[in-house]
Amino acid sequence: MYTNIPHDDGIKATSDLYANHHGNETPAVPTSVLTTLLRSVLVNNVFEFNSEYFIQLNGTSMGTKLAPNYANLFMANLEESFLADFEQRTSLKPLIYLRDFSPSTIHFLDVNIHLDNNNKIKTSLYTKPTDNPSYLHFTSEHPRHMKTSLPYSMALRCSRICSDINDAQTEIVKLEQKFLARGYPKELVRNAPQKAIAKRSAPIDPTNSTPGKPGPINFITTYNSNLPNLNSILKRHHSILLSNERTKLIFDQAPRIVYRRPRNLRDHLVRAKVNSSQSHRLVDSCQPCGKPRCLVCRQMTITKQVQNIDSSFVFEIRGSYNCQTSNAVYLLQCTLCKMQYIGQTSTQFNYRFNNHKSHCTIYPDLSISKHCAQEGHNLSQFSIAILKAGFGSLADRLYFESYMIQRFKTKTRGLNEDYGILPPLLD
Repeated sequence: MYTNIPHDDGIKATSDLYANHHGNETPAVPTSVLTTLLRSVLVNNVFEFNSEYFIQLNGTSMGTKLAPNYANLFMANLEESFLADFEQRTSLKPLIYLRDFSPSTIHFLDVNIHLDNNNKIKTSLYTKPTDNPSYLHFTSEHPRHMKTSLPYSMALRCSRICSDINDAQTEIVKLEQKFLARGYPKELVRNAPQKAIAKRSAPIDPTNSTPGKPGPINFITTYNSNLPNLNSILKRHHSILLSNERTKLIFDQAPRIVYRRPRNLRDHLVRAKVNSSQSHRLVDSCQPCGKPRCLVCRQMTITKQVQNIDSSFVFEIRGSYNCQTSNAVYLLQCTLCKMQYIGQTSTQFNYRFNNHKSHCTIYPDLSISKHCAQEGHNLSQFSIAILKAGFGSLADRLYFESYMIQRFKTKTRGLNEDYGILPPLLD
C-alpha cells in the first residue's frame, strides 16, 4: 500500500486531518509548512540499486520514518469518507466491518466474539487456521528476562481474552506444550499460568506509571550472553554520578540498560546491497583498471584462475576485479623466485600496493621488505591477482585471507609470517 498512495491525495488527507485535529486553535507548525515538508520527503526519495540511482515517483518508501503514520492517515481519511457516504445512503453506521458474516460469532484481531446459549456475549482466543507459531527458543541469544517473561505474558493474554475460565485454561494448556517444545524449563512453564490466572481480573494499577515523569536514561548496547549484569553494575556505582552536581541533574536515576539485537545468521548471509564488484561484471576475471595514470596496471595479471607454488591448488576467480577494487583479498607473486604472499585490504588495492612500496623502506623487518632487499628483487617484479572482493564485514575478509594463506601454503612456503586468524589446518 505504501508505494501506491498518490502524492496529492496523501498530502491532502494528512493536511485535512492535521487541521481538523487542531480545530480553531493555531497549530505550532502551520499546515502549509507541514505539507511543504511532506512533499519534499515524498518527491525526493532517491535510492540506489546495483550502483544505479532511482527516484520514486509514486507513494512513499517502505523505510522512511513517516511512512506508517502517513499511510494510516491516508487510510483513516479514506475510511471516514467511505463510512460517511455509506451512512448517508443507508442510515447505518457499522461498529466494525469484516469480510465474514455470522449471526452468532465473529472474530476481530485475536478475539473471537460469540453468543452463548443464553444469548450473552462471550469472548475467546481466535487464531487463524493457518497459524503456526514458533516462539523464541530458550537457547536463543536473547536476554534471559525476555525469555522468562514470554510464558507469563502469553498466558496472561489468554486468560484476559477468554471470558470463560475453562476456555482460558484450555488455551493455556496448549500454550504450555508449545513452550516445552521450545526448550523452556518445566518449572517456568508451570508457574506462569498460575500467576496469569491470579491476575486475570485484577484491575490495572494506574500508579505503576506517572504521566509526564521522565524515566531513566537508556544506556544502549549490543547484547551478548557473556556480558555481566550491567544493570546491577550501574545501580551499584550510581552514587558516583550523584556526587557531581552536573551529572546529578542528568542521572537522578541509575541509567537503564537497553539491549540492541546482535547480528544473526541472516545478517551474515543475506545482503540488501548488491556487491558493486559483481554488479556490472562482464566476465569473471582479474584485469588492469586501464586508468591512464595507474602504475599498478602493468603488474596486474589478466587471468580467471591462479594456483599455488606447487600447483596443488587452483583458485577460480569469480568476480570482475581490477586495481581500484576495494574490500579485497589479493595474491602477490615474485616473478623471479615464484614466492607468494596473501594479503587483504579495505581500501582500493592501488592504495594498498603503494603502502607496500613505502613499507619496504620504512619497515625493513616485514617479510616482503626482506624479500625485496635481496639482490635483484624489488616490488616491481611482483605480479598481482585479486582473489575476491565485496566482503560483508572485516571478519569475513580476515577469515577468507587466512583460508587462502593455508590453501596457497604461503606461511610455510611463501612470504606470510603467520596463518591469520584461523588455526593451521591444511599445511
